[in-house]
Amino acid sequence: MLSAELKNGVVIYQITQENRLVSNIYCERPFCSADSNRFLYARQLDDAGPSDWTQWQYVLCEFGTWESEVVGEGLHQVCISYNNDFYFQRPVAGNRLEFVRLDMATAAVEPVWSCRSDIGRAKHPTVSADGKLLAFHHALSFSPQRFGLSVVNLQTGERNVVYEHPHVCNAHLQFHPTDNRTLLVQLNRGCEYTADGELLKLVGTEGATLLLLDAITGKIEDLQIGKPFTPPITGHQAWIGTSEDVVVTLVPEGEYAAAPGQGTVVLIARGTPCRQLGTGIELNHIGSTPCGGYIFGDCVAGDYIAIGSPVTGKTVTVYNDPEQSGDSPYGQQSHPHAYLTPDFSWMVFNSDCTGRPQVYVAKIPPALLKTLD
Repeated sequence: MLSAELKNGVVIYQITQENRLVSNIYCERPFCSADSNRFLYARQLDDAGPSDWTQWQYVLCEFGTWESEVVGEGLHQVCISYNNDFYFQRPVAGNRLEFVRLDMATAAVEPVWSCRSDIGRAKHPTVSADGKLLAFHHALSFSPQRFGLSVVNLQTGERNVVYEHPHVCNAHLQFHPTDNRTLLVQLNRGCEYTADGELLKLVGTEGATLLLLDAITGKIEDLQIGKPFTPPITGHQAWIGTSEDVVVTLVPEGEYAAAPGQGTVVLIARGTPCRQLGTGIELNHIGSTPCGGYIFGDCVAGDYIAIGSPVTGKTVTVYNDPEQSGDSPYGQQSHPHAYLTPDFSWMVFNSDCTGRPQVYVAKIPPALLKTLD
């Protein structure tokens, strides 16, 4: 196990040394057990490049001992869920796709729902904290361009398309951590696809914004973020703990550029204007610990990783490699996608500093976080 100690007291461990693509999943919530004993990562099984239908292997790894266990195979998905849960799809007989629940505390895997394969791979799935509702977005039609948000009752198996919009192609769906029917939804205004489903433009000049959706009634509520209120969002956001606040990163323009008292990180809640945290730095991917005590984020260039306080706006640098330009043929899997464990002891991230993406873990010294209080 390769390791290195940084000047700030952080110790970095290289967890994987693979010749195939690996991924620490993502970063909006920690993909680890609630007791912070183990974390989940994925490695690609197919030799071909990644696609919607590439098969991946899911691996649970124990912090400190680094002992690992293969716990499942299926599609690579970023599912926002709670209570040790992680959900993903896998192909099964009868030309169907099956959703399974992985318990990151016990490694148990159980099927929860299946659908016809022609419904398509579920994008950005999320499951309510009570485990009763599953939501995801998928294409309904490309001529005309229509995307839908489906909500599945996992007790009855019933699926309903509760919201349709031509621009909800990249929804980043997230159920609220305690409200079992409120969904955070990203709207990529101006996205364009051909009639054959080929992506032409992920977002238009209007930029992306956010809304709240009632998973039962389909009622929506726009949030005061993105044009005309602020610069467009980057497309990365997360609920802060169990609060009504969402932490969001914006395109670094004007007063939201990286400068003292400014920065790209803001908070937004229903019915109120967004509030700038004043971190002074530029972050892209963003997330929150389950308790809401800390936020964490990264910037792709330099593999820059920081932890911050959603109250004071203070931040500390965990990792920074100025030699890393941010350009990579490996796309998303080369981005740090860093997250902090619920006990604040470890940070999991990706880096392609060795030439291809690998999974790393940083041991966080308690003294580093005391400066944020």
